[in-house]
Amino acid sequence: MNKIGNKNSLKAYIILFTILIVIITTLLVIFDRVDRIEKSFSNANIAMGTYVQQTVYGKNSEEAANAAIVSIQNLEKLISWRIDDSEIAKINKGSGKEWVDLDDITLDVLLKSVDVSKRSADSYDLTILPVSKLWNFDGEDKRIPSTTEIESNLPLVNYNFLKINEDVKRAKLVKEGSGIDLGAAGKGTACDVAIEAYKNKGAEYGIVAVGGSVGVFGRKSNKVPWRIAIRDPFKGMEQSEGMAVVKIYEGFISTSGSYEKCFEKDGIKYHHILNPQTGYPVETDIVSVSVVHDNGTMSDLLATACYVLGKEKSLKLLDYYNAQAIFTDKDKNVYATDGIRDSVIITNEEFRMSDWK
Repeated sequence: MNKIGNKNSLKAYIILFTILIVIITTLLVIFDRVDRIEKSFSNANIAMGTYVQQTVYGKNSEEAANAAIVSIQNLEKLISWRIDDSEIAKINKGSGKEWVDLDDITLDVLLKSVDVSKRSADSYDLTILPVSKLWNFDGEDKRIPSTTEIESNLPLVNYNFLKINEDVKRAKLVKEGSGIDLGAAGKGTACDVAIEAYKNKGAEYGIVAVGGSVGVFGRKSNKVPWRIAIRDPFKGMEQSEGMAVVKIYEGFISTSGSYEKCFEKDGIKYHHILNPQTGYPVETDIVSVSVVHDNGTMSDLLATACYVLGKEKSLKLLDYYNAQAIFTDKDKNVYATDGIRDSVIITNEEFRMSDWK
């Protein structure tokens, strides 16, 4: 009986020990998961001429967020035409004369910008700088250029003036006086580099907003989609009221609208989204366009192009790039493409979801 009792006791101890190990292991996994979920870091900075807001989750959240800001600042030093030694500034200064060596990021943004310029029926042109500088939308002394000024600078606006040699990573403007302005791509690209920083630093998931562009990375712990607010375009930049939210699991949303960088003179409102064919602000019944895409640069570029094109003419462009869009018009009608419509929730009763006509 003792041998049998000893065997039963040993078996019981083994079972209890095994159960204890399983419990401890399970608790460690749970605690580790809870720690990764609950640890987060948020901050706000200024870069790319706008606010950068981010919230990152995971053990390396603070490190990832700080790395993202450094990446955005480095991006600005590469592609801002306002920074004297940026690669874009060098291309502009050497227009008609010099080739400029490019970083991989600059090369990628230029290639995407040229591609959208080619496919957007002249609604977007990355060489708009000679005309956009005349308006000085980013400065304190915004002005309406004379007809003579615009007409004399319009011939300098043509994306075909930019030559890119991908093999050796360099570019050149062949027309002296021409100039590149990547303002329509910069904030979306900033979201791209921020998300890349999150991945490299091992963040669990996160969200970054750079001006009118938002990027999300990773699935949230509760498995629900991110809810990205779309600004009320009638409230202006000083107010942050929303008119709708878009539910997405990952990707990018960029919004372009007439409420950005605008001024009024003699009862007429002038905004910064210029028609490359006329040199004047686009005249349209659309007040804002939000584009959803899996690449931040493309979402930003397409938002500008689609604002100029209008909702009907944008469909072909959106389809080509596998993008979705939300248009808001002057009468507060909201139109969404089929792929995103069910994910758009109107949050302001002044606006209404309308059928695409």
